[in-house]
Amino acid sequence: MPNDSSEGGFVPVVVKLLPLYLIYVFLSGWTFLDYYFRFFGLDPKWLDLSFYDTLVKGFTILYTGGELLWPVYITVLFLPFVFDGWLKDRHWVFSKLLPAVILFLLIVPVYCISREAGIAQARFDKGDRSRLPSVIFTVRGQDFHGKLLMLKGGTYFIHKVAKVKEDATGGNLQVSIYRTEDLSNVTVTGYE
Repeated sequence: MPNDSSEGGFVPVVVKLLPLYLIYVFLSGWTFLDYYFRFFGLDPKWLDLSFYDTLVKGFTILYTGGELLWPVYITVLFLPFVFDGWLKDRHWVFSKLLPAVILFLLIVPVYCISREAGIAQARFDKGDRSRLPSVIFTVRGQDFHGKLLMLKGGTYFIHKVAKVKEDATGGNLQVSIYRTEDLSNVTVTGYE
């Protein structure tokens, strides 16, 4: 708890609690990405998502479907300060245990909200109004199109692959995986 008044105020205490805050942001990003990619039939472990990517998603989810995380994140940010002022002069175990229990229990709504946001985004991106960028490419002389789900480590993960001129809506496969060296004439359009 932020109980040491010799450290000089709000900013040093926030810096001291930064690892705690990162746990919630990481959990949110990891949960979102896990459910998002599993909705497409991909195990996120195959994608080798970085710690940085996960943290960024844990923060940007606040603006892309996880708006319900705002109150939780604000509570996690200010709860230690509230309890520090309220329980400052109490020397009983409960005063130390209560904030820890509440902070631990806040993991549940972070997980649930992030899961729902990941599934909702995946449903939208699988639909006809997907925000995934379109990709056109050639494999062994045949032209194909689809929606680029991810490009990672020289591997394309493409949703709804179909031959150009045959099926405008895409193929039946959820995700097709191609190595960079197997593709030619790759054109990505509509990337937001």
